[in-house]
Amino acid sequence: MVSALETIGKYLDTTILPVLKSQSVIRKLIPLNTAISGNGIGMMAIETFNYVATGGASTDYMIHESQADSMDITSDILKIPVQQQEITIDARTWATMVANGTNIEADSAMEMAANISIEQDINGIVGWQPDGSTVEIDGLYSVAGNTFAGAGFETYGSALSAVANAKKLLKADNIFSSAYNLTLHGDQFAELEQSESTTGVEEWSKVLRILNNSAENAGGQILESNDLTAGTAMVTPIASQENIRYFDLIEAQAPMNRVFIIGDDQTSPTHIRQVAALSQRFKHLDSSDNDPCVCTVTGI
Repeated sequence: MVSALETIGKYLDTTILPVLKSQSVIRKLIPLNTAISGNGIGMMAIETFNYVATGGASTDYMIHESQADSMDITSDILKIPVQQQEITIDARTWATMVANGTNIEADSAMEMAANISIEQDINGIVGWQPDGSTVEIDGLYSVAGNTFAGAGFETYGSALSAVANAKKLLKADNIFSSAYNLTLHGDQFAELEQSESTTGVEEWSKVLRILNNSAENAGGQILESNDLTAGTAMVTPIASQENIRYFDLIEAQAPMNRVFIIGDDQTSPTHIRQVAALSQRFKHLDSSDNDPCVCTVTGI
């Protein structure tokens, strides 16, 4: 029999979805692998494979049986950490808020969802650092196999040059995409928002055109993340399903809510716990744990 508190928890699971969709940056940067996600918090790790193609295709009139190339495949174990938050509300405060028409459960769950989203963005963009310094699981920036030394975005044209050259480096490593994303620290995001030429040409729209390979509605975005250090940025393939060949998100557990009381159900505090399990996976890591699918930009 499902208890009232379990029912509340399941209701909150759906209530928080708009927060995750609107706030999460990492979900806009890396595609979700729906085929292997959703197995629950018991999914503590997954085997991950790194692919290194050793040759290219050829052209001839005949099919040759002796031209088979080999692909170097290495495997590793990717551990999937848990992100969580819990709050406790004493019985009288809970009763007072309910009496005043405040949906304390939904408000609390959405606040926690926002906090978990922030935590997942930090882990996914710069990497998970349990001790505050050593990266345990690489993020986009820490795994970057390409970098371009740019110039300050306060000067018109610097953003255009940074994106064009970052794309050039990515494509030189065969990282092709229908469009690319540019992720900026808030300082450079604001500079780009205001940047225009002496004749009034906005740089923002020109950068978007380059990110989208000159095509309209290709999906490339300019995103903001203060998880990056000011003066740095990164260019990555868009989070489309075809780009799962480069990287993907493994969401063992979407944020779930549990509401429970320890003790007397009339006078004891109410606990609301939210738990999720998400990690990113990169598929072309070299021996130094660098991946060519990310190009960082410095000096901007």
